[in-house]
Amino acid sequence: MNKPFQFDSEARFDCSGCAKCCRTRWNIRVDEERFEQLKSSRLVLELQVRDGRSPFYQKASGAVVTNRREGACAFLEQESCSIHAHHGSLAKPLTCQLFPFVITETPESLVVGASRYCSAVARGEGGPLENHRAELERLRPELKLTEVGAGPLTVARDLTIGWSGYRQLETVLLERLRSGPAEAVCLGLLEGIGQWLRQGRQPSLEHLMAGGRPWLEKTLLDSGAVALIAWSEEMGSEPRLQLSASLRSGKPVHLPRSGVEVDYQGSAPQSVLLGYLRSLVFRKFLVRRQPMLTALISL
Repeated sequence: MNKPFQFDSEARFDCSGCAKCCRTRWNIRVDEERFEQLKSSRLVLELQVRDGRSPFYQKASGAVVTNRREGACAFLEQESCSIHAHHGSLAKPLTCQLFPFVITETPESLVVGASRYCSAVARGEGGPLENHRAELERLRPELKLTEVGAGPLTVARDLTIGWSGYRQLETVLLERLRSGPAEAVCLGLLEGIGQWLRQGRQPSLEHLMAGGRPWLEKTLLDSGAVALIAWSEEMGSEPRLQLSASLRSGKPVHLPRSGVEVDYQGSAPQSVLLGYLRSLVFRKFLVRRQPMLTALISL
């Protein structure tokens, strides 16, 4: 896998040590080699005595994952990773070493974006992603990626688009997302795909990305704005509902991940929405989950 890395030039990241990534809802998969190195270590034995169970457990599929303790990874101690502290960064599961980077293989390159679940990424704190090239080069041999774009990409039902066609669409989409409004850009693309389905032939890029058309009523735009900002701020369904209700109330709401306060008056902050959408499009979100229509609706 000798393809060059292509970094998201607008994303910023340096770890702030907030440990938020250690408090996710996920159990982190542990690769076999690192599990073998850690399972009999003094650290694991001490944690097993402390918690009354191993910090690892094996799923029915055979995969080994980290256990959780009090809503966090079992290895989190005093706001830092105990694996890192006792055995060094290279002993941590590959998933942990890669976060917050999201790497997608395309026919041309390995596209490197960053997850906005990370507070530093969401707030644009740190240096360019390319500053971490050496770390990713070191991990390159362990990457197991499935190339997107090697064959036709499904848009909806039996509609497909080739990689070159998608790249043209992506270029226009990214350009539109520089000025927005974000909701109109997304809903305009949805309308274009709807026309494609009805007519059975691909519209021109101008028609496919019309955006801002009369049928985009204010209520629909407001709902889209609230849903998108809620999704970008929180991962759980209950917190999203609470945030959505707060935004709709018209009262000032502090968005912790983005580090801004919003006095919602009919639209979410365009800087947040546009940045979030642009990062997803750059990371090839629309074609990582096919059909493209499903990925677009999930926004």
